[in-house]
Amino acid sequence: MTDPIARESERREDSILKVASALHEDWRKTRKKEDGSFEPRMKTTKDNVWIIRKGTDQVDIANTNFEDLPADWQKENHEAAIVVVDILNKYENLDLTKEETYNAVGDEIHKAWLTRNSWAAGGELDVPFVDLPQNEKDKDINQIIIAQKEAELE
Repeated sequence: MTDPIARESERREDSILKVASALHEDWRKTRKKEDGSFEPRMKTTKDNVWIIRKGTDQVDIANTNFEDLPADWQKENHEAAIVVVDILNKYENLDLTKEETYNAVGDEIHKAWLTRNSWAAGGELDVPFVDLPQNEKDKDINQIIIAQKEAELE
């Protein structure tokens, strides 16, 4: 018999990986070309295991599935997924049409993003969620919507 705590931990990590992958796919679609390929986005990786396996420190993150990205380029989506999966587990029947819930969830996602992205400190995005421009609010809320869709598929 499997330990229930270990089972729950496995289930949570599976959800996180599915959401992280879905977040990456959501970003990739902004780079999709008419022929179905993606406009390249070359980045340098510091993931030595990946570098040895691929023979290069260059990765086209737009033309690479999440699962095949080096660890350093999976990191942001993975950490964002942890936040939104935990939010889904915390709120029962999450209803984003309620302004109070929308703002609370958006604030939690935005604060976590600011913590992970110190380069944004003091900039135009370093404001409370409710003071963000709508397009920036949409980016934060879209993460929870993606996580909700993934949860529905389970």
